[in-house]
Amino acid sequence: MAGRGAVVWREVALLCSAAAAIACTLVLGYIYPPSDPTDDADVVFVLGLATPERLAVARKIAAQQGGVPIYVSDPRSREWVCNQRDLICLVPDPATTKGEAAIFREVATVEGFHHAAVLTFGPHLTRARYIFHRCYGTDVDVVRVDEPLSLAVLVHQVGYQTLGMAKALATPCSDTDGPLRD
Repeated sequence: MAGRGAVVWREVALLCSAAAAIACTLVLGYIYPPSDPTDDADVVFVLGLATPERLAVARKIAAQQGGVPIYVSDPRSREWVCNQRDLICLVPDPATTKGEAAIFREVATVEGFHHAAVLTFGPHLTRARYIFHRCYGTDVDVVRVDEPLSLAVLVHQVGYQTLGMAKALATPCSDTDGPLRD
């Protein structure tokens, strides 16, 4: 009997190890997903709060692409961001990722942009990529900007982004007129 118990515990330990490995892979893949290449962007869009890390990456990509414009979604219209001459601030309404996709699509249509580099932080990238590919209606490269995040923030973001993704999957691109895609 003792031999059978040891086999059961070994199997349980193996299953727990496999489950932990899968969970870690999913969490790391969700928090640190790969970025898209930005070889031919003609505009840079910065999502969410304009952190110094996001602005630095936006400026680098804009310079690499020949000085393309940088648009920043800044629902709070913070002066330190919006008073910088190389940034164009936009206030999405609603102040959501879908609202950002809608306002960026309007700008792209008016200005004639065809390929956007969209910047956000790691935990938001997967959901932002889904929403922009589904709702934006033009070529989009979504770029992860690494920012220092505490463990508490990471745990919160996994839950928040998971619920946000469920909402994105269950709702249309726009609350009033369906998908924004042409």
